[in-house]
Amino acid sequence: DPKNPDTDGDGLTDKEEKDHGTNPLDPDTDKDGVNDGDEVNGSKNPFKDHKSDPNGKPGNTDPLNPDSDGDGKKDGEELNTKVDDNGKTVDDPSQTDPKTDPNDPNKNVYQPAYTAIEVNEGAAIKVAAPVSTPAVPAKTTFAIEDAAGLKGLKIGADGAITGTAPSVDKDTTYTVKVKVTYPDKSSETIDAVIKVKDVPADAETHNPSYEDKPGKPGETVKVPQTGDKNLPEGT
Repeated sequence: DPKNPDTDGDGLTDKEEKDHGTNPLDPDTDKDGVNDGDEVNGSKNPFKDHKSDPNGKPGNTDPLNPDSDGDGKKDGEELNTKVDDNGKTVDDPSQTDPKTDPNDPNKNVYQPAYTAIEVNEGAAIKVAAPVSTPAVPAKTTFAIEDAAGLKGLKIGADGAITGTAPSVDKDTTYTVKVKVTYPDKSSETIDAVIKVKDVPADAETHNPSYEDKPGKPGETVKVPQTGDKNLPEGT
């Protein structure tokens, strides 16, 4: 429109659209739910630590790439926005997930980590949920990717792992692989280290014995066990 410097009403003049390679007749060239002007200016992005264009304004995203950070989620889906019929970027009430940075996959923001544990063979395995600073966002999911040969492991919604330690011939360390998937669909794999300790058989650790005691024919002779006063219950 020769009388309108911003034909599509997206906040960029037609000349600026030409400079950026965007469509002056389409307010949302890449169809990601953020109009071209707001992408270039970062005006709808509250996360200012990262920029798609390093020479651009804080929080700018790529108006030619619907997924600026390549995490599998469109920029508008990360910011909970859409472009209305007037070409303006507005909040999308149908999206209720927490807003995330469209320039940075969640996997680069959070650092969940398990604390390694040691457990005796046959005992219950209880690995606490991984800890992250900052805490992982709501709707983050955890799944066992590789149980490292441990059978029957279960993982809770918070990432805590439970099970029963197997019998081992010697102390054995298992590294369980856990896939962490964030709300923006980015994911990473972290390790949960479980050391199962070999517990010697009772016969190997106890030494019961008796002392000689004389007796006469027909008498009841009581010979106490005196070699090991700490025999386990049930011996």
